[in-house]
Amino acid sequence: MKYSIHGILKVRTNVTVPIPEYFLDSFRGTPDLTILSRKKLNFRRPVDNRILKGNYYFWRDGDKLLIDYDFMNAKLSVEKLFGRTKVECTNSLRRFCTGESWQNLVFAILSVKLIQKGYTFIHCGGLSYGGEGVLIAGMQDTGKSSTVLSLLDGRDFKFLGDDFLILGGRRIYAYPKEVRVSPRTLRGRVGGQDLKEKILKNRLLTTFVERYLKKDITRFLKIPRKYIVEKCDIGKIFVIGGYGEEKAISVDADRALNAISTLSLQMPNLLETYLDMYYHLFDVPVFKLVREKEKMIRKAVETAECFVVTGPHLEGYSRAIKKVLGA
Repeated sequence: MKYSIHGILKVRTNVTVPIPEYFLDSFRGTPDLTILSRKKLNFRRPVDNRILKGNYYFWRDGDKLLIDYDFMNAKLSVEKLFGRTKVECTNSLRRFCTGESWQNLVFAILSVKLIQKGYTFIHCGGLSYGGEGVLIAGMQDTGKSSTVLSLLDGRDFKFLGDDFLILGGRRIYAYPKEVRVSPRTLRGRVGGQDLKEKILKNRLLTTFVERYLKKDITRFLKIPRKYIVEKCDIGKIFVIGGYGEEKAISVDADRALNAISTLSLQMPNLLETYLDMYYHLFDVPVFKLVREKEKMIRKAVETAECFVVTGPHLEGYSRAIKKVLGA
């Protein structure tokens, strides 16, 4: 499979990675990042210059970080993180890692590659309204996805993403992964509820099913391509402030900057498992990456109109936002 993320980052892989299908491509030439899973990797653990961490060893071999577990032939190689990057692992390593750990590692590598090119992921929902970018910042499970979906109509409001976006200069780029929805997520005009979801909308019943029956009642909603816009310049930023009077209060850029920066730390981060070992062995100034990310967010936020939005319920957030936009 090949992906071209807005022409910024080209990826070739033979395994599932956390990149939306929207970016599937058939580009020619050398990718920026290659990710391959194989039955086995032909490298052996050296006698010297290796470090034991838990139940695996890691060491440097030229431009590569190599990792070798004590069992299951679980191995990983990360080559040239700051060049044409190649990541190889054994099939057994992916089975040994939880799905989330593997996805987080790949996402962290994508994050590093984007920063090298002058872009960064941010943890926000985003829509285009009248060609202007509208960012919605909120902590996980506080109504960010509900607000994005309840505004989305495919006509006036177009989809950029509900959780992750790509930032470059003062422009925002879509990262339209599938949206994880629960029975309580507002849907707007996309992804109506079935009977089971309508029944489980009751908060007490939802809690019982999730906590005591250990059932996952969420599902993934794919946004139709016709509802998606590729990119737009940032115009307004709305930070979800919680329940209260239905209103949007104008705030300074620092308030929005702090919210977006803090929320972006909740993402799979630059010190994800295994990458910290790469930084250690190759003397990578990781805080320089963090500062570059913060600088990019600050530049984008400083010219935007910023608001904190509150409401008596989830529907109130979208109504308050529409009032500011004149929608």
